Amino acid sequence: MRPIHIQQQRRPPAISWVLAGMIGVAGAGLFAYGMYMKFVKPPPTVENTSDKGTDQIEKDIESSQKELAALREKGKPAVGEYEKLVADNKQLATTNETRTKKVRDMESHNRDQLDAAQKKIEAIKNNEKQDETTPDKTAAPKEDDDKALAKFQAELPKLHSAIVTVNATGGPVGTGFVFKGSDGPVIVTTTGIAAEGAEMTVKLRSGDDKKAKTVSLKARVLLADKDSGLSFLALEKDSDIKDFSFDASSVRGAQPGEKIFAIGTQVVNGEALDCCLLDGTVSATNRKFHSKTMLQVALPVNKGALGTPLITPDLKLIGILYAPVEDLERTSVAVSAKDMLKVLEKVPKK
Repeated sequence: MRPIHIQQQRRPPAISWVLAGMIGVAGAGLFAYGMYMKFVKPPPTVENTSDKGTDQIEKDIESSQKELAALREKGKPAVGEYEKLVADNKQLATTNETRTKKVRDMESHNRDQLDAAQKKIEAIKNNEKQDETTPDKTAAPKEDDDKALAKFQAELPKLHSAIVTVNATGGPVGTGFVFKGSDGPVIVTTTGIAAEGAEMTVKLRSGDDKKAKTVSLKARVLLADKDSGLSFLALEKDSDIKDFSFDASSVRGAQPGEKIFAIGTQVVNGEALDCCLLDGTVSATNRKFHSKTMLQVALPVNKGALGTPLITPDLKLIGILYAPVEDLERTSVAVSAKDMLKVLEKVPKK
């Protein structure tokens, strides 16, 4: 078999040279362009925006400040309302605290009355258990009370002469009483009636009820003691005091539940009525009132009754009416007569 020879087809030499030349030209062009971009062509111009950015920031700040001011102005009513709510809440808290204190005082008052009632019940039970062969002993307290009341009624005209009407020039009308101390007689009343430096007028009642006459005298304040709430006055003429007056032997301590009388001035329709008689009961002997320890009595206080002496049926002085208790009917507080004796020691000589 004869071998077959395959003849390879050759490119024409001209085409190869042409391709090689084109490749070379392209490479040289790319190289030249790269060198041009790197070393010859100037960098692109960058626009300076720094000034423009600063202006814009300032405008933004100004705009923000205006918005903030507008928000503050808009929020003023809300702030005012909030502050009013806070003030109202404080006022409400104060009111609630005051009411709570009054409720506690009422509860304490009720406990005192309950204790006094229980003691009376126990005393009655003990008396019932006593031997029937000794009836005079159980009847003795009642007989003593009747005797004391009869004595009080008999001495009432004399008591009237010791009770006075006190009036400050341009001020309120109140009650006082004559008390004979170591330096002579003084008029005792409250600082609410006779303040320090006030010009005072005292109306004395002299003589028995049928022939009684009223004498008006000027008086000066010797001492207005804010701690006790008592004032002590000196009359321009002590010689006008000729009848009964209280003294240290008349003073004793108060007992819860005991009966008391108040003889003082009552103001009715603007008119002062002197020597008005009221009766009541001692409710407590250690009641706190405006940081003062006082007596609490079941007794109403008229405008002119401040300074009225509280007298027991056996003619003992136990207190001086000081003020009514708010929100409690027929309830007042009084300065203890024993405390009055302590303050009397500080009164300067006339």
